[in-house]
Parts: sequence; C-alpha cells; structure tokens
Amino acid sequence: MAADFLIKAIKKITTMVAAGVLSFAGVYATRIMDSVSVDTSFDFYLVGVQAGEVKASAEQVRLDGGAGYIWDDNVVFSVYFQVEEAETICKNIQGQYPKATVLTYSSKEVVVPKSTKGNTIEMLKNLYVHIWHFADVANGLDDGLTQEKARSRLESLKKSFETLKKLYIGRKETVDLCETVCRWIEEKKEEVLFSQEIRFETCVVTEAFLKLIESQSL
Repeated sequence: MAADFLIKAIKKITTMVAAGVLSFAGVYATRIMDSVSVDTSFDFYLVGVQAGEVKASAEQVRLDGGAGYIWDDNVVFSVYFQVEEAETICKNIQGQYPKATVLTYSSKEVVVPKSTKGNTIEMLKNLYVHIWHFADVANGLDDGLTQEKARSRLESLKKSFETLKKLYIGRKETVDLCETVCRWIEEKKEEVLFSQEIRFETCVVTEAFLKLIESQSL
C-alpha cells in the first residue's frame, strides 16, 4: 500500500518536472523568436606593457603618465579608440617598454528583444561616445589643456552621463556605469587633475562597458 503510494507520488513529481522543463523551453524559444542579433561593433585598443612583476609594472606606468591598470594580467598604459593612435603611442614608449603592444578588445554580437533593439543600440552608442570624450580629456591635459578647461569638460560630461542615467533608468548596468563616472568627476572637482588618473578611470569604465554589452544578451 505504502509502496503503491510512493510509486504514484514519484510519477506525479516526474510529470510535474517534465512539464516545467517543457514550459521553460517554450518560453525561451518564444523569447528567441521575438529577438534579433545586434552587431555591437565597438572596438577598444589598449596599449599594454609588461616589464617584470605586474604590480610593480603598474606603479611604474602610473609614474610615467599611464593608467597602470591591470587587465587580464596585462598592465595598461592607456585606452584608445582608433588603432592608429594606439600604434603611435605604442611605438613612442617601446624605448622604455620594449614589450609594449596593442591589445584589441571588441564587443561581441548580442541577442536582444526586437522591441528594444533600437533603444539598445542607441544606448550603447551614446555610452561609447561619452567614454571616448572622457578619455580624451587626459590627452588634452598632456597637450597643454588648462586645469580650468579640463574641469569644464569633465563637468559637461558629468551632466551628459547624468542625462543618460535618467534616460536609461531601468537598465541597472547602464545606471551603475554612469554613476561611476559622475562620482569620480565629483570627487575630483576640487583636486588637481592628472592625465594618468583619467586614463585609469577610463580603463575602469571601458571594462564595465564591455561587461554591460555582454549583459544585454538573452
């Protein structure tokens, strides 16, 4: 009697589990059918250097005006958005860093709901362009941009990132990225600005951006 009850219970549970799996598969299949591939062709060119122990290399790179950011066991001098610029910088520092090389990080294709395709592409483009402008402030400082003008540029960018944050308020990763930049700019508004600090923060934001793109996929 007890054995019959146990057998019936097991059969019922097995049926429920199978139904649940099929239901999940059906929902997922529907999501795929209602989705579309988006080509997120955003390329970042990192000038990586290696001169011995990683942490020691990072400290030396910062002293030399670079980011000194550790990324996948590489020490990053700076992030660039055009390969020609990265290659030029790489050649310029190879006297000091013989192993300097250009590392390419490209965003991958993601699958998103058709209903949000346009919004997703626009969001990613906006973020990419604003990160580029943020990184360019460091180059400006190296080329003689005054502290006042650099601060003005950063304040303008802060307002832009705040606008993006409000525009994409429902996207947690995007909001977090925007808040990261805004918080950094706010913390630095009374301090002397150094190009290597901006380069380091650009690395932080760039890595967050690439992770954000991965998070958009179903």
